[in-house]
Amino acid sequence: MLRNDEVQRHTLLSEMIARASGFSAWLLPSYTRPGGHPPSWLAPIWPSAARRRVIKMVVLVALFCFVTWALCTRIPLHPVQGTQQLQQPEQTPHPHPRPEDPFPPTHASDFKIHDPSIIHVDGTYYSYSVGKHILIHQAPSLDGPWRRTGTVLDADSVIPKGDRKAPWAPQTIRHGDTYYCFYAVSNSGCRDSAIGVATSKSPGPGGWTDHGLLVQSGTGKGSDEHPFTSSNTIDPSVLVGGDGQGYLMFGSFWSGIWQVPLDETLLSVAGDARSEARQLVYMEKAPLPASKHPNPLCREPSGARPIEGSFLSYREPWYYLWFSYGKCCKFDTKNLPPPGRE
Repeated sequence: MLRNDEVQRHTLLSEMIARASGFSAWLLPSYTRPGGHPPSWLAPIWPSAARRRVIKMVVLVALFCFVTWALCTRIPLHPVQGTQQLQQPEQTPHPHPRPEDPFPPTHASDFKIHDPSIIHVDGTYYSYSVGKHILIHQAPSLDGPWRRTGTVLDADSVIPKGDRKAPWAPQTIRHGDTYYCFYAVSNSGCRDSAIGVATSKSPGPGGWTDHGLLVQSGTGKGSDEHPFTSSNTIDPSVLVGGDGQGYLMFGSFWSGIWQVPLDETLLSVAGDARSEARQLVYMEKAPLPASKHPNPLCREPSGARPIEGSFLSYREPWYYLWFSYGKCCKFDTKNLPPPGRE
């Protein structure tokens, strides 16, 4: 049995709970109502101290819920008209703002345009690239749209070596009223290579004449002469100087980049190549190990020297030689990505 003072406390707490939570005190157990008494069986299993703790917890939870409900009903979710918004701090301009990129963005496509060279003729851009019989693409601007219009060669190269169906790294120039397309035929990793040339009076497809061999290394006529005994005749590029003299640059790995003069027709080497050849670039120390290929034309005994893809340009008063130097990333040539995804 509860003492009278305990009953009074329980009754007071019951009324507080009822008022805070909004329900009638008569919904509480009968012994917590005003004048109520707890059942006699409850006293042994629920001592008065435990009851007091439970009732205090219930009251606190009820008060917390009531206060939370009151705050939520009085605080607006959106700022009312006339309230001040938080202002973002002003950003200090960079003392050297980045200028706009003057070049157009690249456009992903499935065009197979490898090792291209581009010329501009009468408002049209012409691209010449690796592919069956040397692919030609045309566009009204460098930004495109590019479309394939044909090929340089009507058949395989007349040079009987290497990948003559799809010659490599073509470079096309205009000299006088004639267009010259210099190309290479070879097999990857070997220096049994050759450089050929085709000419036309028009830069587009059709009307090209394949003149065939210009120089070669590895095997064939002239390959036993300097510098072709140690060089790799691929990646051709030609520059005609202000005096009309043409120069052929070529080379990949092995003994580096070479230059030989051309005659006035640009279809053959001028004079004696053995005495006129100039070695423009050479890597003295090989950074890559020697290949173990059984064919001596496909290995470099002292190690591989990754240097290739040269071309020469002129901007008064200097000539500039550009080339690819070094090798990166252990590119797996036996696991190439699909065409167009390289």
